[in-house]
Amino acid sequence: MSTTIYTVRCVLKRPAEIAEAIKAGNRFRAGSMTGAPAFYGMDTSRQHGQLRPIVYLLPSERIALEHCDYVIFSYATPIAWRNSVNGYWYCPGLGYSNTTSRHQAVAKRVIVQLTGALP
Repeated sequence: MSTTIYTVRCVLKRPAEIAEAIKAGNRFRAGSMTGAPAFYGMDTSRQHGQLRPIVYLLPSERIALEHCDYVIFSYATPIAWRNSVNGYWYCPGLGYSNTTSRHQAVAKRVIVQLTGALP
């Protein structure tokens, strides 16, 4: 795992490059969509971007967020994360802005490329 941030030029046309960065455990930036390893999970007691309130997440999504090892963000909002215990990806079923909705669609395509299954 390196500290290099991989820049992907067009997020909607290059999900394979995002998938490669995630698979290697590297950070990526594709405009306002970013991804990074989460070494200690995420603190669910505080707000993360527009992911609020945390009580709207399913219990399994909340636990996965606390024990995640990789997070995909749209701006500052976590839109997908991988559970470090079981390796499953979680994408909360919450709607946001048009841009974040596009990022969520890209994140789901990337996860399908990585795992062969929908989150």
